[in-house]
Amino acid sequence: MLADSVYHNFHGYHNGLSNPGTATYRYVFYDVNNPNDSAFVDLIFDTWPASVNEVEVENSLKLFPNPAKDIVNILYQIPNHATAQLVVTDIVGKQVLNTSVSGNKSSYTFSVESFKNGVYFYTFILNGKKISTKKMVVYH
Repeated sequence: MLADSVYHNFHGYHNGLSNPGTATYRYVFYDVNNPNDSAFVDLIFDTWPASVNEVEVENSLKLFPNPAKDIVNILYQIPNHATAQLVVTDIVGKQVLNTSVSGNKSSYTFSVESFKNGVYFYTFILNGKKISTKKMVVYH
């Protein structure tokens, strides 16, 4: 590098997938003739990828029939040792169903006969984290 040179480009690369967590990089730029004349910038990356289990659970969720008339079946896949929450809310967010589902099973059936006609949302919660929210319609 020449003392009178000016460099306009700088490149850095962070691959967060190989090291989940928090990574901090400090880049220091200085005059080679006067190292005490410097400036720095700190870059902080928080990388927390979704677990394979969460993606598998979300992709496995299937509800039928939709629209529903009297009963609903939900197919799911969660780890055998896990328990998840299934929460159903109406269009304004009022909870109409909250139940635990086990990894020992792969389906859950419930009645919607007492539900009013309309749009509802069902949410799967695994380890305290919302994995997926999807829509269902009830029409009697």
